[in-house]
Amino acid sequence: MFAVGVWWGLPAYVSWEPDELLPGDIRDAWGVRFSSGWATKYPPVHFGLLGAVSFPYYAAAQLGLIDSGDLLVASCLLVISRLTSVAMALGIVWLTYAITEEFYGRRAALFAALVLISAMPLTYYSKTANLDVPYLFWVTLALRYYVRTASRAGPCDFYRFAVAGAIAICTKDQAYGFFVLPALLLAGMALAHEGASNVPTKRVLIRMCGLTALALMILMNVPFNISGVVRHFQLITGPASQDFQMYARTPAGTAKMLVDSVRLMGNIMSWPLFVAAVAGAGIAVKCRQVPIILLLIAGLSYSITFLWIVLYQYDRFLLGLVITMSPAAGWWLDNFTRRGCSYRTIRLVVGLIVFAYAIGRCAALDMLMLRDSRYVAERGLRSESRPGDTVGGVGLRSYLTRPEVVPWSPIRATPEQLVQLAPDLLVVNVGYALRTGEGNIDTLAPEMLRNEPTYSLVGEYRAKARFPLSLEPRFQRMEQDPFSNLTKINPLIRIYKRRKTTR
Repeated sequence: MFAVGVWWGLPAYVSWEPDELLPGDIRDAWGVRFSSGWATKYPPVHFGLLGAVSFPYYAAAQLGLIDSGDLLVASCLLVISRLTSVAMALGIVWLTYAITEEFYGRRAALFAALVLISAMPLTYYSKTANLDVPYLFWVTLALRYYVRTASRAGPCDFYRFAVAGAIAICTKDQAYGFFVLPALLLAGMALAHEGASNVPTKRVLIRMCGLTALALMILMNVPFNISGVVRHFQLITGPASQDFQMYARTPAGTAKMLVDSVRLMGNIMSWPLFVAAVAGAGIAVKCRQVPIILLLIAGLSYSITFLWIVLYQYDRFLLGLVITMSPAAGWWLDNFTRRGCSYRTIRLVVGLIVFAYAIGRCAALDMLMLRDSRYVAERGLRSESRPGDTVGGVGLRSYLTRPEVVPWSPIRATPEQLVQLAPDLLVVNVGYALRTGEGNIDTLAPEMLRNEPTYSLVGEYRAKARFPLSLEPRFQRMEQDPFSNLTKINPLIRIYKRRKTTR
């Protein structure tokens, strides 16, 4: 399920997923050895990892055996990056299983893994070169060692927790949110209960701080790129975050953010499994299930110290909360369907239906990627275009048909642009054209083109979502969901053709 569609939108130089690390980004980072003031809105660790797994291609390019700018080579490099995400997504599932099994047994661990697999954004981001799955892999690895505080943690577990946490932060900065309260908790335990078998001593705590600081300095390449590190933090605290705020820092804004978070979690996990996770978390707190409580503290830490600080959220930002809640859901489902409980057969049937529905949503999303409207629109463009025709595209390159299939030039769909450029064909991503907040002038495109006498609609393309995804209105609307990239899959594409004028 994670690997299906790993070739989505390829071959191409620019991905249909707008936030992927492209081969050119990785090549640029390695070209300057992450020094000389190199800086992007992302830290360097995953750039380094993708460069390492793609090393044979880059070595062959250095030897002149291949051209790294070739379309096929660029596409192969992107597939390698995506397969790395597939492997790390599988690692997240295995780590979640391992965390749950260590304390609650295999049956609860199986349920926890299934809950996580049912998270629809994980299915999508597991097959893209986006940074969300990679940083969550390192977060989950760190949490595995942190949760052992509940039973048999030793110095090595605390050191591994510190190093894995540093790697997570240097993969994507927002990972720090998962570690603020856990770090304070471990420090408080070290000061208040020194000598307990599963509590770090003061000496271990000092070493953890030293290891974290050293790992951060090395992984961020501070000694050789201090100016780039400064620039990176200027980016993430400036235009890369401030321009995206959705909520006011007021009680009303916080309440709206909380309501939206609940709605997003229901969309991510499916509402039945989200209810099971909340029930499991509540009962675990009441029954003092320490491993689950420790994970919930990490999720609460992320919500308070990251989400509430930046004041914006997307479904991919909440995937880490799904990870921290999955063991609670697995533990509760294990108890809910355990042998000897009343009406066990009915409970098992209900559980089977719930998981079939949740996983079916993910499978339907895979099918939507395979049947993306832009594939059919590209065939429509080829059939409508004639030699010498010019094509204009309304929307960003990531949201339209591939220019490698039928070349097109970006255009704003205004009367002035249409008169000035007069392209023979127009390809329009209607969802993007309806967006507000960026490219506002493009919001005129659908209505204006409907009444534009010079152009006529010759094609409209969008595949129908399969059941059970067809039950969700956001996959039927023309507008894109502002909280998710999932509705950018299979957008409504329209093709307009300029009418021939007669004298």
